[in-house]
Amino acid sequence: MNDWQLQFKEWYEQNYGSKTKAEFSRDSQISKSTWIAYLKHPVDLSKVSKKVKARLHEVTGLDCFKVDEQVETGDLVQQAVSSFYSLAGRLEELKVSPELREQLAGRIPKMDVGRVTALLHAMYKSRGDFEQWSLISGYEYQGGRK
Repeated sequence: MNDWQLQFKEWYEQNYGSKTKAEFSRDSQISKSTWIAYLKHPVDLSKVSKKVKARLHEVTGLDCFKVDEQVETGDLVQQAVSSFYSLAGRLEELKVSPELREQLAGRIPKMDVGRVTALLHAMYKSRGDFEQWSLISGYEYQGGRK
């Protein structure tokens, strides 16, 4: 297993290890078999769809886009963190930790509020904060809530 898979395995066991297949699918929006495939096999991200990579990134917070530099580094993720500084007030309002704000702020330069919000809620979901997550459904936003 590569580093990304080991991190993913640890994240998976903490968050979904005890869930039934139905609970897992409902909460993750990606089937359990898809997730497990990432644990059992070396991941060639050049063969994984952009949508699945984006979803893996959002739900786990792991940067699976960097595993293969040949893979497009995810416009969605790049855009999803641009203009973070201009959203500092929103981040504080959503109680995002200073460490996380700093970590994210270093990753881009200019995006719309909808995508930032989508990214934030994906992070809430990865932490198991489903109340915050439920405020937004889906992950591909064009500026604002769906």
